[in-house]
Amino acid sequence: MLMGYEIADLNLQCDLVALSACETGLGEFAEGEGVLGLPRLFLRTGARSVLMTLWQVHDEFAAKLMPKFYDRHFNGGLPKVEALAQAKRALLREKDEARGVYFQHPFYWAAFALYGDPGAAEPDGLTPMNLAALLALLALAVLYFYVRARKAQSQNGTLA
Repeated sequence: MLMGYEIADLNLQCDLVALSACETGLGEFAEGEGVLGLPRLFLRTGARSVLMTLWQVHDEFAAKLMPKFYDRHFNGGLPKVEALAQAKRALLREKDEARGVYFQHPFYWAAFALYGDPGAAEPDGLTPMNLAALLALLALAVLYFYVRARKAQSQNGTLA
């Protein structure tokens, strides 16, 4: 078991820390600071986001939710917040075998929350949006130097 001071000494620099145990999102409220707890501590160590729970969670649901979340985020490339939502929705149609009830009640799924950056997994390369921005900047640079050269030619009287 890690203690808070041990976590504070870590240098994680990671995209996601997943805490699927019970009540991992709880902490002490500090006036002017908000809730001080594990999620905030992990963000301070360099994690970009923390998947946490807000109350006692059902073990079977957690065991089914986490692989679905990981698959949608890491393999499917969905943003963390969307991967979590889709994983929760997928489990609404499944049953708690011990009780014979479906996982539709918010007790099962609402405890899991994302804290920090809700974004996508790190991109593998140049995204279409970045490429478009790069091409636009290149076009502006070419236009700038063309206009500047034409202006210099007209001032020297060499324009035909």
